[in-house]
Parts: sequence; structure tokens; C-alpha cells
Amino acid sequence: MPGQRIIALPLTTLRVAQRSGFPIPFVYYHLQTTAPPTSGEDAKQPGILKRVTEKAASTWASFGKAPEGNWRLRTFRYGERIMDRIDFEELALKSFDPAMGPRITKVINGESSEEKKLEEKITLFHPTEFGAPLGHLKSLLEKRTPLHRRGFYTWLGIAPLTAPFMIVPIIPNLPFFFSAWRSWSHYRAWKSSEHIEELLEHDLIETQPSKELDAIYESTQSEGTDASVLLSAAKVPDVVSLFGLPETASADLLRALEQVKLRLKGGSEK
Repeated sequence: MPGQRIIALPLTTLRVAQRSGFPIPFVYYHLQTTAPPTSGEDAKQPGILKRVTEKAASTWASFGKAPEGNWRLRTFRYGERIMDRIDFEELALKSFDPAMGPRITKVINGESSEEKKLEEKITLFHPTEFGAPLGHLKSLLEKRTPLHRRGFYTWLGIAPLTAPFMIVPIIPNLPFFFSAWRSWSHYRAWKSSEHIEELLEHDLIETQPSKELDAIYESTQSEGTDASVLLSAAKVPDVVSLFGLPETASADLLRALEQVKLRLKGGSEK
């Protein structure tokens, strides 16, 4: 069974968020899945979706290595600026694979329709002072689930409208690929959000304060950095190292910090 855990990283206090018109504090949740090692034929034959996403990721990375002035490099830089504007909550949710987590069995007339109800739980690590992470997570998901459901259908409807761009033979139909990617991103975030809501409903997430996280947050406060945020960019590598997170998590967390600062300046709920 693959291991899963959730890491809750508060970025603001409730008071700071409410001062700018937001009902709940900003928290970055990293949803981590550790897949079991594969062997034999399973290792040689990854799923189609995995192959496609890995190919897309490698192709996009190659755009960033193109020579200066090349349209691929310009496209990569523009795409990264777009990524900076996508809600950090969406980026976190879409990285979570519900298929790797515990299944929620349906119980009918006292009997399970599949196997017996699972006993293992997902652990949510958090700083000690973040006293009610499950309540906050539930409130966040109540907003994100319908938002990503609408986003999926909206971008799915936009994608066919980009067909005229296919008449350009040299440059790929970037508007279509972007629309398809946004639709897929919202879909992943939508399904992940629904899955975590089910886990909460069936009491399959347990919280665990982390003294190591406490130390990171305390050191941030002692540095006297931006008073509006609880975690500094300089401490992101410490968080990544503590939990063994991938490099993408570092980039997403830095994006989250910048977005939160902008939201606090702009005020009012997004």
C-alpha cells in the first residue's frame, strides 16, 4: 500500500487574513504520495496517463533549455509567468493522486460492497500552534471543489474553439494545449478535493504536531522577516529537506508565498 501524508504549512494567521477581508488564514497543503517500488512487467509498463504526463513534462523542460531568442524559450518563460498566477491551492491539489490513496468503501445494510473498511489513516503534519487543521482543510475544500468542477468544464468547452490555430503548420497549437492542460489541471484538483473530503467524512485523516516544523517557524519569526507571513522564502529549503519533498514542491511553495503577499495587498476574498 502506498504511503500518503499531508503537510500543512500556515502562511498567515487568521487575524492577518481577516484584516484583508479573507475569512480563513492562508495555508499551503502539500499532499505527498509515496508509490511502492515496482518490479517485473509492472515496472516496464507504466500507465498511459503517466507516460503522457512525463513526456509533456520533459518536452516543457526542453523548451526552457532552448537558445536565447528561440520561440521555445520565449514560450517557456511566458508559460512560467502564467504558472505564477495559477492559484497555489490548485497546484497543490492537482499534484495529489487519489488512486494511490485508501479507497473509501461503501457500506450497504451493514455490509461492505467491496472489502472491509480501511483501518489505516493518512497523517497530517502541522506546526503545534496550528490548532485546527482539519476544520480549516474542510472549509478550504468546500470552496475549491465546486470551483475546480466549473474550471474543468469551462476549459473543456474552450479547447475546441482553438481549432483554427491548427492552420499554422510550424508552431504547435499552443492555445489548444494550454486549454487542454487547464482542463486537466482543474479535473485533477477537483477529484483530489472530492477524495480528501471523503477522507475527512470517514475520519481517515489524523493530525500530528511536528516539533521540527515548530523549530522552522520559530526561526523565521526570530529573523524578523515580513510580518504578514509566517514562513520566509529562506526557510523553504528547510521544509523541503525535512520531509524529503520534490523540487516542484519548493517552486510551488515559493509561488504560494508570493501569491499570499499579493492577495493581502489587494484585499477581499478571491
